[in-house]
Amino acid sequence: MAKTNTLPKNLPAKNASIDADAQALIDEVDAEVKAEQVKTFFTRYGNFIAGLLIAVIVAVAAGNTMINMRMQDQEKDSEQLITLLDKDLDKVSGDEAKATILDLGKMAAAGSGEGHRVAAGLGEAGSYFKQGNTEAGLKALATLSSDDSIKPLYRDYAKLLSIRARADKDDVQKLIDEMRPLLDAKNPWHISALELSAVFYAKLGQKDKAIEQLNKMVIDPEASTAVVERAKLLSRVYKAQ
Repeated sequence: MAKTNTLPKNLPAKNASIDADAQALIDEVDAEVKAEQVKTFFTRYGNFIAGLLIAVIVAVAAGNTMINMRMQDQEKDSEQLITLLDKDLDKVSGDEAKATILDLGKMAAAGSGEGHRVAAGLGEAGSYFKQGNTEAGLKALATLSSDDSIKPLYRDYAKLLSIRARADKDDVQKLIDEMRPLLDAKNPWHISALELSAVFYAKLGQKDKAIEQLNKMVIDPEASTAVVERAKLLSRVYKAQ
């Protein structure tokens, strides 16, 4: 598929006052939809995500009213998951790294609780991406996004990550169509989906549609101040091109 460069390095002279900040923003947003950025994301924020997921797991386990044996299984899985997610695969042997990823995959498929399966699935995908194995990472996300035993909230997150990772691999219009359910205002990931779709539309040369998506972000009551300002600036850049 031929690529269309919608992110020129130099904006028109009449917009010189925003050139530096705008270009930095454009470069950042465009980079975030590239497949290799998923690797960077997991590398940079992997520990934070692991900590957040572990906190969720602990909270779920604490409120669980199942029988004692089930609780013991969950406690065992929690301990194992924490150990697996805490490993820095860049600092262990190749065999240990492979074993770690395989163990994460096993827990993603047969963990004792939903939280364990979600955390393990994301950890498995992130590990593959960090190792440069995009195909395996996408497969792990696809498995997670199609698992009916977990909540739509987590399935949709996996789908969003998958779409982002395939930005340079699949047809852009196809990705937009796949993302439509995530654009629904009731979807918890709709703001992220709106920004991603705006970048996709810009890549297709449909600047008006891209700006329309960004305007939805600006008026969304759930959007943070930082997100609104980011959307406004990106919209100005697209209008200036």
